[in-house]
Amino acid sequence: MHFFRPARTYCLLLLILLPLQVIAQSPITADLVTDRSFVSPGGEIKLVIEITNPADSGITVERYGGGGYGVNHRQPGPSAKLNIIDGCGQALCPVDASQGFPLPPGSSAQFYWYALSVASDAPAGHVYRVSSMSLKLTGPEFRSINDVHLQRDFVAIVAPDGQGDGATLNALDTTNPKAGSANINATLALNYPDTVRAGRHVEVSGTLHNHGDEPIVGYFILGSDRHLGSHVNAYRQISCRFKCLYHGQFPLEQGESIDVLFRQLYYEDDFLFAGNLNIMGPHAIVTDRLGRNAYVYADDIDINVTHTASNPTPAVYPAIPAREPLVLSTSSDSPSGHVVLDPNTGKHWLPLSVSQGMSFSQVVAETRAGGRFEGYSIASSEEVKTLFLNHNHASQLDYPDYALFGGHRDLHGVTGTLLGLVGETLVDAHAGGTTRYGQGMVADVPEPGGQTVIMGVRQQNNTGSVFGMSGSFSLGSFYFTQYDGMGTWLVKSPARTGTGQALHSKDEVDFRYGQLFIASVDVAGQTYQVSLRVIDKHDLTLELVSIVDEFSREPAAIYDVQSLILQIPRLGYFVFPDDTVYFDVEMVLVPGTDPMQFRVISAVDSPALPI
Repeated sequence: MHFFRPARTYCLLLLILLPLQVIAQSPITADLVTDRSFVSPGGEIKLVIEITNPADSGITVERYGGGGYGVNHRQPGPSAKLNIIDGCGQALCPVDASQGFPLPPGSSAQFYWYALSVASDAPAGHVYRVSSMSLKLTGPEFRSINDVHLQRDFVAIVAPDGQGDGATLNALDTTNPKAGSANINATLALNYPDTVRAGRHVEVSGTLHNHGDEPIVGYFILGSDRHLGSHVNAYRQISCRFKCLYHGQFPLEQGESIDVLFRQLYYEDDFLFAGNLNIMGPHAIVTDRLGRNAYVYADDIDINVTHTASNPTPAVYPAIPAREPLVLSTSSDSPSGHVVLDPNTGKHWLPLSVSQGMSFSQVVAETRAGGRFEGYSIASSEEVKTLFLNHNHASQLDYPDYALFGGHRDLHGVTGTLLGLVGETLVDAHAGGTTRYGQGMVADVPEPGGQTVIMGVRQQNNTGSVFGMSGSFSLGSFYFTQYDGMGTWLVKSPARTGTGQALHSKDEVDFRYGQLFIASVDVAGQTYQVSLRVIDKHDLTLELVSIVDEFSREPAAIYDVQSLILQIPRLGYFVFPDDTVYFDVEMVLVPGTDPMQFRVISAVDSPALPI
């Protein structure tokens, strides 16, 4: 017996990272030269900052890469504005033209940053505060230095002739609680094939490991600095948008790690030819407990692309899959009187407008017996993605499936016709504008910090711009469970035989990147949507993340409350780039665990079924 290791899968090599011996280095700091001032109506104050690079920092500051601040929702307040000072032709203007970037260790320099301009009608006594100011600085080889937060905020009081009571001004606290920079000691080790045949797709995964005392609270994005090589334009690089983290969770304490999906590279050139692809400066942007960003760099990615022929040869790509168009039909079980039928899956979809403005829990309640949505369930992201793709394929759109989530002019037509079927969820303020959209919640568990997961369809109709006629599909975590411009994706699956052998699609039981979604688990006659995640790759142990009442699907798995066995007749396991393999799986509940944990005790290859 083997589990999730068929010949078609890639093996993820686990890199054992030894703690690093790091020599303490002093961090780069920045502060305001003046943090308090009076300002007259119609006056202007230039904010001057001083950047200090200690002698033992071990790095040269090459350039300024931008900055941030917080103040009244990014506006300084009534009758004032903040403008960056850029008249010197540089991103940051030095006070002394003979000083400036680069700043080697043991040096410092002062720079003009922002100018606070106050209108002539600014009210006397008004206090302006520019807070949480931070700098993005770059070192050698274009590598970002951990964001530097200024030691103090800036405050100004409007006073006639710019004069006032000094005691009042000095009484204002200008302490910046985020002062300094993140002290994170971490590594990012990436895993990918060194050599790949031209035309083959590549997946880059990795492990983020925390070696330091400071916990890593979260991550912001996975990025890179530069791309080189003959195959730069041959690959479309897809950055992970959802379910990018697996085999671990934040915060990461010392010695802990988490696996990440860094990037997927899809070959798109018209020809196959030999060469290389070099991605320089791959990195993770992570945050400490104060929300300060740190940059964790991995080794450059260097992929050798081989081709057996001596000359380039035409590439051959799969044809557009044959699909039947979606159908809008009348139905007595829909609050709107209409449903959308996907004849390719046999599933019925309610228009988004019927649940618009409802919270997640309100929608779940209405799926119960006697509710407005009885017979329907909240769809998973995979089900909605399948709906999107089936519509695109039926429209004969020659557009890659892997690039679905994003915007493009080629998506203008299909997004418009899909919105005509599933409906729009426009808020009143957006009605009659150039943008049409429909968005709804799905059953998936959001990423850290999110409250729910939403998927959307958007069409832009700005004829005055070359890029104004476009469409987009979206997927991601959302910070609220209720919004006037959002509904819920509700689906009714076709009748099944009630046996596991009837499960054809990965939509019912989807396992990818250490996260398992089961559309319907029978527990003593009641069914639930369940999400679990892998917490131990070696013992194959999964932890319960979410469980939601489910009332319309026949079971895709059964939990025996006596034996504590969770049986999944057909677990669909995603294999990059576009395959799914199936296993018959049994898991046993680990007694006394909270949240509940299940350990895999059996996994047997399940033969493919005819669709």
